[in-house]
Amino acid sequence: MCEHSNFDAKVIIKRSDAPPAWRASLRVTCKQCGMDFYFPGLPPEQPNGIQQIGVADHGTTALLDIRPPLTSTDTGSTPPPNSVRRN
Repeated sequence: MCEHSNFDAKVIIKRSDAPPAWRASLRVTCKQCGMDFYFPGLPPEQPNGIQQIGVADHGTTALLDIRPPLTSTDTGSTPPPNSVRRN
């Protein structure tokens, strides 16, 4: 049985322009046996794609909204001013 001790991660970043937004898709696979890892606790992706986080591909791809820092002290814990909150 595989101990899953070596991994590959694939990250794809997509950007939209109106308003500026970025979304990361993350997939983790065991290098030894090729098994995909799951992201428990994240909700399934919605067909309209408006939630901030979720999973796709039967739970093996995490979908995460990301953004660059707004200032040198920005920790990313608050939405940028005039942003559209997606629920």
